[in-house]
Amino acid sequence: MTECNMPMSTLSNWLDRDDGQPLGRAEKGLAQHIDSCPECSRKIASLTRLHTLALTSLEQNISEQKQDSSWIDSLLNNLAFEAKAGRSIPLASPQEGIRLTQTEGAVVAAARAVADQLEGVIIGRCRLEGEVQNWGAPIRVSLTVSTVEGLPIPSLIHKLRESLAKEFARISELNITAIDITVQDLLGRHQEV
Repeated sequence: MTECNMPMSTLSNWLDRDDGQPLGRAEKGLAQHIDSCPECSRKIASLTRLHTLALTSLEQNISEQKQDSSWIDSLLNNLAFEAKAGRSIPLASPQEGIRLTQTEGAVVAAARAVADQLEGVIIGRCRLEGEVQNWGAPIRVSLTVSTVEGLPIPSLIHKLRESLAKEFARISELNITAIDITVQDLLGRHQEV
């Protein structure tokens, strides 16, 4: 039995042909060769399995990307909402007759900046709950976050909460009574932003 020297590229092209077209003379000869050559038949079977596996993998990746895009859509929606200035937060004035305020959007932006300093955490939504317009009123900060899978979530959230408390004390005069953090999603390493 002799070894067949049919190039893999020829066999691959044979698989990629348009089945709806009639076979020409050369293609009929190739078809007869493939049917009678055990080595080419084996190679065609292997190429067919590889082709099927690649298509299945591609379809699965596309499906996963469609499902995984919801976290980015939510993030973008929240960024658009938070880009607005929001409510005015009063600040203590050094002089009578001067009214100082900061915007809710500035406080939320500061929270996002803190999260950007931590590896593996992304803030999805950040809301200041309470009467921020009333100086000294109790305020709860409510955040949703996504983290990268494989990281120690409890210690990461503890570090985020501590960092946020320090930053809020530095940039605002809000009476923050709680910082509630909900982990809403675990991202694969390939999704990290």
